[in-house]
Amino acid sequence: MNEQLRRLKLIMKKISSVKRILDQINKIAEEDGNVTDEEVQIINAINFHFDKYVTLLEEILEDNVITDIELEQVYANEKKIVQMASSKALMDGVVSNDERRLITSLIDNLEEIQEL
Repeated sequence: MNEQLRRLKLIMKKISSVKRILDQINKIAEEDGNVTDEEVQIINAINFHFDKYVTLLEEILEDNVITDIELEQVYANEKKIVQMASSKALMDGVVSNDERRLITSLIDNLEEIQEL
């Protein structure tokens, strides 16, 4: 497969995966029937940063050419989303099991969409 085609498919896969990832994170938060304020803050922050992430991905697709720099921006943005979620979880000095599960799910899902 030509490299540009592979990159285009990768970016489209990332865009199409965002809703699934967010749905899964919300499901995890709701599993125990008690969504804490900290979990809500983490989820809201993830949603906010995923909105920016999708905008970046859509802008990258505009010219149908994905450069190395643009790919690095995507990976840096994914790393930033994880770091931000982790920071939110640590705000009170304790990462609960539920908060850990949210972050682990986020990381696992982002890793899953790294390659085709």
